Amino acid sequence: MDLLKIPYNKHELSNLWREVTERKPAQGVKELGHRRMKSYSTKTEGKSYLDQYEALRKKVEEFRDDRRKVLYLLRGFFFWLKNTPHEGAFQPWMDSLYLKSFG
Repeated sequence: MDLLKIPYNKHELSNLWREVTERKPAQGVKELGHRRMKSYSTKTEGKSYLDQYEALRKKVEEFRDDRRKVLYLLRGFFFWLKNTPHEGAFQPWMDSLYLKSFG
């Protein structure tokens, strides 16, 4: 929730938007044996985070007219990405308490 206390920053929004919409080249993995793996480019375009997380995409579309709210959604999403291995990590864009705090 401390993320919401940080003032709106258009440069931060621009950077987070670039990250959430970026489609990096898809990677394949080839098993070489003896538990060794080799990754390679499939020469195809991968999915962006918005493609992978439909619920997040829908929330971003819902708040598209309010850049401040979109920034808060993206801050929450990237916080979640960095903390998913931790027990009790929640998806902020799906949490009604989080959404109400900036709604």
